[in-house]
Amino acid sequence: MSPVSPERKAPSDGARWTNGSSWGGCLFSQRRPLNFLPSVLPAVFNKFNIEQKLALKLAGTVVMLYTATAMIGTYAWSCLSRRFGVHRVVTFLLILGILSQASLALTRGIIDFTVLRMIQTGLVAAIIPLAISIFASESRGNIIAS
Repeated sequence: MSPVSPERKAPSDGARWTNGSSWGGCLFSQRRPLNFLPSVLPAVFNKFNIEQKLALKLAGTVVMLYTATAMIGTYAWSCLSRRFGVHRVVTFLLILGILSQASLALTRGIIDFTVLRMIQTGLVAAIIPLAISIFASESRGNIIAS
């Protein structure tokens, strides 16, 4: 008897998609603002003419709101990715994340800045978990190493 070898499939769209270095740069650039925001938020609030003590208090509250928005966004976008596909949702989120980052320049006050930033957080927080799901869904381990 000859040994049975597993069928070899052609690389899926996910395998081709994960090989692009430009996508990795997009993922990193969209996730980066969420990492350093808590440390600079009081300085951002000072630009809106808010005194230092109040800016520190507001920064803590806003960071908690961002965390809640990130959790809700990650859950919601993960559910939607089952319906529309992970690749489409990640691309959509990357585009909206970039547009929302650029539109922060148009904010005039702390309220619209915070609301827009919360929307952006809800969008980009799901990108990394969804990208990891692309790797996890592939049965071959060589995608990460290649």
